[in-house]
Amino acid sequence: MKREAVTKALTRHIGKCTDARAVAQAFVNTWQQIAGALEKVVGRRGVSVLLERALYLTTKHHSWLQLPSEPGKEPDPLPSLIAAIEAQSASESIEASRLLLENFTELLDTLIGESLTDRLLGAIWIAPTPASAKKDSYE
Repeated sequence: MKREAVTKALTRHIGKCTDARAVAQAFVNTWQQIAGALEKVVGRRGVSVLLERALYLTTKHHSWLQLPSEPGKEPDPLPSLIAAIEAQSASESIEASRLLLENFTELLDTLIGESLTDRLLGAIWIAPTPASAKKDSYE
């Protein structure tokens, strides 16, 4: 079920553009929603650690996601991640982005439980209704 939800969320953010740049932007949009929801609960460092672990797991299937790291430095991996996603074909970018988000949510399930994960992130996977999208545009 999470696979379908993640795929739908990415597809919704990608829209009609199907190039790797659109996929990278869709990933960023989705990621910002996830990070925003979770930083209140596990903190920025907690979100970062989970992302690093999810990246590690995802590189087993998409080795090009292996990001350079400097010992003792905690850089924001997002710019490098975006560049890596943009450098791939659209289909490869979609698959890797989907798997990365799936791995992240599975790790979160393990950490805080599936029920709490669903409560925290459930709205991200669901498409907004026209009424809620209209309401959001006025705020």
